[in-house]
Amino acid sequence: LTPKDHWLRYRLLFDSEKDEKDKFDGGVWQLKRPVNSIEEQSNKELDQGKSTVYEELEGDKSIVTAMNIVQQGSGTELLGRERLMPYNTLKELPDKYGLALFAKFKTKRSSWIRNVAGETPVNVVLDWTDFGYMVGEVEIVVNDVSRIEYAKGDIATIIAQITDNNDNGSKHHEYIQSKLAVYMMQHQPEQYKMFVKLGII
Repeated sequence: LTPKDHWLRYRLLFDSEKDEKDKFDGGVWQLKRPVNSIEEQSNKELDQGKSTVYEELEGDKSIVTAMNIVQQGSGTELLGRERLMPYNTLKELPDKYGLALFAKFKTKRSSWIRNVAGETPVNVVLDWTDFGYMVGEVEIVVNDVSRIEYAKGDIATIIAQITDNNDNGSKHHEYIQSKLAVYMMQHQPEQYKMFVKLGII
């Protein structure tokens, strides 16, 4: 999955505002994969801090999509939802499909929502990890690929406001690594080097 820039994860959710016994809000399978626009971007553009564009799938659809990618790579039969459901647990999926867990960490997130021109909701998040890394992100969820370029402009506007940058975000600060990339550098350096060589980090 990862050499194709597809990232399958099982996210456990906790609510720090709840009582200790009620903090756990369950978990969900998620798959992040690039859309065509990001595949067409050059590494140079990414290094300059350009926006990255991913599609996010959740729940059954994420598992079916990810496992069928694995099946395609092995040349075996593609699977439908019914065949996968017996393995819809964190413990059983790796054993069934030979998946290896290579990253596990905790993140504390603070989130804010801002609007651009009173229309587009923009998520501004700040994450603290349990391995000592902190990073901020500006995100917009779109339901139509035709809105991606508009979303990039809205993100640039918000970043300019947050950083007090008067050129509307046209000048980018140094490239900031993602949480996963930093984790890989610290805990899986050889695999990190492979990802860099493949151009996916």
